[in-house]
Amino acid sequence: PECEFYGINTRKALLSVSAVDNNGNDILPAISSIDGRPAPADENEDMNYYILDFGRVNADYVKLVFDGWRADIIRNPVKNGVAGSIELMNADGKWEKIRDIGEISGDFKTMVIPLRGVFKNRKDHRIKVNNYGKRHHLNMYDRIRLDTSSDIALNFKRLSASEADLTFAGMPTLDG
Repeated sequence: PECEFYGINTRKALLSVSAVDNNGNDILPAISSIDGRPAPADENEDMNYYILDFGRVNADYVKLVFDGWRADIIRNPVKNGVAGSIELMNADGKWEKIRDIGEISGDFKTMVIPLRGVFKNRKDHRIKVNNYGKRHHLNMYDRIRLDTSSDIALNFKRLSASEADLTFAGMPTLDG
């Protein structure tokens, strides 16, 4: 396939034990279930971030699993591509960027970010999720989980469509 696919074990995916936003507010209730009330994100700020603590991560193959949508902020400039990043604490006690996050494609979707091997030799296993603001597209995270299950082999078979109805269904908003 032209992109990467990841199998996730939704029954064993972990919820964070604590979560705060860039203002120090507890956002654990906002990211623990799919309820249409996402983690707070101010579209007028350059950066919104969330610090998640899933406890000690004792797995090599880890996937961060986001359930959410992309809000379109019409008044903000279009900036396609990278919508955020993932940071981990390094040995010096400073946040270190380990990977970029793309945009959620439109309405409600699950997005998986592989974090294979990133926790080896790290004492602090908290994860900082940066969500860039002042953009036309803003990721809205309704639930965030950590899947520590082993990688599974996926088999693909390309199918040809006999017909398709690709119609515009409206613009996603901040409130889902």
